Amino acid sequence: MVLVIIPDQNQLSTKDFIIHLLLREHPLSVKKIWNRMRVFHNKSVSFQGVYKALTELMEVGVVVKTPEKEYEINIDWIISVKRFAEHAEKQYIGGQSTIMSFVK
Repeated sequence: MVLVIIPDQNQLSTKDFIIHLLLREHPLSVKKIWNRMRVFHNKSVSFQGVYKALTELMEVGVVVKTPEKEYEINIDWIISVKRFAEHAEKQYIGGQSTIMSFVK
């Protein structure tokens, strides 16, 4: 399954915010993610809300947990999104009608 999130830059959900944060800085613990959201970005969210969002992102393969119990973006998810975007671009621009599976 490929999960493609295209967030509204003005209204980031907690999950979108976590993805953007982990793309810039990784790996991070739940506490560090929560603190950065509150302190640096003035985002009001509970610790439990951040943990729940991370758990859901892990369940769909967007985020992975390191042995040190920190979180980072799953490189396989990045590759899947890249493949999907490249295929979508080719279909959209070239008008191709082939169906391609993006699941490994």
